[in-house]
Amino acid sequence: MGRTQKGADRLRPLWDFTDLDASERRFRAALDDETSDAGRAEVLTQLARIEGLHGRFEQAGTLLTEAEQLAGPSDVASARLLLERGP
Repeated sequence: MGRTQKGADRLRPLWDFTDLDASERRFRAALDDETSDAGRAEVLTQLARIEGLHGRFEQAGTLLTEAEQLAGPSDVASARLLLERGP
């Protein structure tokens, strides 16, 4: 696929908004591959988005709470949390 641009969303290639189940499988596999808490927090925010898109808001909230506990000082994880939690 080529080189990743600086500042590009590293998780974007895992998304297929026309197939949320496949996206979820890719994110769950990515979660297993993450080596840092902040990275796991990022992936959890995307799993929460999938739950929200399915209308499962309680499950989404649980995943976001778990992500908050892992995010630490990561600006990227914090930004993803803010995006998924909303105003």
